[in-house]
Amino acid sequence: KASNAAPVSKKIQEDMFNLVCDGMSEGVVTDTIMTYVNCIKNSELPIDDICLSTRLGMHLSEYKTLSGGSKAAHYYNKHLQSGEPFSKGDSVKWTYVSGVPSTMPPTQVVGFREESELEGFTIDTDTIIEKMVKKKIESTFSVLDWNINNAIGGARPKNYGW
Repeated sequence: KASNAAPVSKKIQEDMFNLVCDGMSEGVVTDTIMTYVNCIKNSELPIDDICLSTRLGMHLSEYKTLSGGSKAAHYYNKHLQSGEPFSKGDSVKWTYVSGVPSTMPPTQVVGFREESELEGFTIDTDTIIEKMVKKKIESTFSVLDWNINNAIGGARPKNYGW
């Protein structure tokens, strides 16, 4: 588990590994992961559970390419900042968004200090599920030859039982 992973990713991985090590079936593991996926889809988890944290190793102006946490910090500094701007050495809490308030320019990531600063943004649950759930479990599911789409709520073919 990466130290900069979102808390929900860490919890999913922990639960999955415990279940696999206890010899649980694919169905049990899949159902457990689907519980988290449904909570993400239904916005039932606190934002702190589904956000990432990145420490800025340089001043934002020194990055050749802004991505992830540095891009989110730059957006915050330019468009949201209500207090101290993010700078070198700061830990940036950030998340994926699919919609922004009408007065803001578009973005896919946004940094924040307080949850209230996200008011008006639409959290991108599809990207969160892809990056914070699917990417974190896919190697285990691949090794075990399990169907990852079942675990993340993907389309399932209808079983007629013939």
